[in-house]
Amino acid sequence: MPAIYTSRLPALAVKIRTGLPLIVQKTGSDAEAIARQLSRVDTGAMQGGWSFKMTGPTRGILGNSQEHAIYNEFGTRRMSAQPMVRPAIQQVSSSFFAAISKLLQ
Repeated sequence: MPAIYTSRLPALAVKIRTGLPLIVQKTGSDAEAIARQLSRVDTGAMQGGWSFKMTGPTRGILGNSQEHAIYNEFGTRRMSAQPMVRPAIQQVSSSFFAAISKLLQ
């Protein structure tokens, strides 16, 4: 009797199509919260300026509406850097990859 194989690819494709946007949104929201915590606070404008927006089913942008946020992130010759985005992304990356691994199981 010949072996019968069934493809799990269609079911996996559906899981990816529906689950991946949720993972990206959750990761982006978590990174936004961390960036807020890491922000320098004088008036609170930079801390409140963080937002994460989905730009596609598997993409998003974490940004700050305040012009001075970039100078705080990278520093200037007169001001030390206060990284916010990079550490936020590093902190959420392991949970992002764990969620992707769980989705693919």
